[in-house]
Amino acid sequence: MADFAQAIAVATGIGKTRTLQGLAEQLSSAGVPVPATVLDSRQGKSVERQVARPFRSAEEVVVGGRRRWAKSGAAVVASRRQSRLPASGTGHLGGRRGVRSQRSIGDSPARVVPGQRAGKVRSHGLAASLFDLSRGRQALLSIAGAGLAAVLAARGMPSVRVTVIGLIAAWAGYFVAFSLNDVLDRRTDAESLRAGKARPEGFDIDTAFSRHPLAAGKLNLSIAVAWVAGLTLIAAAGCLLLSPLCLLFFLLGAGLDFVYSALRTTTWLKTVVTGVMVGCGGAAGWVAVAPLSRGVLPVFAYLALWEIGGRNLANDLSDVTSDSSVGVRTVATTFGMRTAARANLAVGVAMVASVALLQMPLVAVVAALACGLWLVVRPGVALARRPSTALAAAYFNHASVYPVAVLFIALTGLTIERL
Repeated sequence: MADFAQAIAVATGIGKTRTLQGLAEQLSSAGVPVPATVLDSRQGKSVERQVARPFRSAEEVVVGGRRRWAKSGAAVVASRRQSRLPASGTGHLGGRRGVRSQRSIGDSPARVVPGQRAGKVRSHGLAASLFDLSRGRQALLSIAGAGLAAVLAARGMPSVRVTVIGLIAAWAGYFVAFSLNDVLDRRTDAESLRAGKARPEGFDIDTAFSRHPLAAGKLNLSIAVAWVAGLTLIAAAGCLLLSPLCLLFFLLGAGLDFVYSALRTTTWLKTVVTGVMVGCGGAAGWVAVAPLSRGVLPVFAYLALWEIGGRNLANDLSDVTSDSSVGVRTVATTFGMRTAARANLAVGVAMVASVALLQMPLVAVVAALACGLWLVVRPGVALARRPSTALAAAYFNHASVYPVAVLFIALTGLTIERL
């Protein structure tokens, strides 16, 4: 059928081709998969835009710079033989006729992007939006901080009961911390997105699907609030099962989340607040397996410095342009990128050095210091020499995994020591 339509187009001109397009679009609206051809009148070349592909849910397809919402079961454009489309923007099935605009709460667009394989369209639904609301990847990495405190307090792997309950409570608790922050800052985040705040180029460990889905309108506020409330109940119940002090530190951390958001446009000292908040997560891990003692102080200091010099300062550096435009106060927007990069390096070096105070075997301390030199100091020096948003994002990605490495090293060292 495609070759027949192309032959008619060449022989009789563009008018017949558009007539055929109209017929094809009507068939498409009825759910019949039909390929269509488009004649480029300027070059005399046809462009086949479609390989029939049914969709199970409402999804957005971007073709030729225009958005189209595909009705469930309709055939949608999924492949191309030529990247350029006619200026009219037609030449694909599922145009204005035969396509019903629809969108579900929590769904985000699935697009055909340049370089993507033909027929493959990504769909980001409610689960993906909730995952990025909670900064899922970053929250899961943060569990290592509480885990490290628990391992050091227990001088090894805690009991199975404590480990299982602790993992559930830590998962819910860190997901609450990040998702609550996005709920509280949704208006400022929306302004930042309108001001050009975007996902950094390349890999971004902080975002799996979309940045700030609530502020971007991809998630309903009532769903986000229900998500935060449900996770809070799970985390609180888990902490209470482990220790009343564990619950206290969790609630203290949640309260500091409110303080941090309130200071966002007031002072750059809010970065200290977020450091204390992450330190409380480590203290909660410690008291989950052992009584509160001075031994928790080195863990608290390490995690607080990691949050400040490993994540917060670097993340603010990567968002300095959008933060400046909406009045967010950070070290970078207040003192400039070079000063912020140097402060980031200084705190990062202090954070790596604080590993020497952790109650680990000497060989584990040496290994953790070497790992810190590679993951934190090396990219930190590069950022201090040439401050840029790209290098800040790279530093952020490297430093985010450092507690995971220290946890593995500590657990290995303590296990060998007990043999």
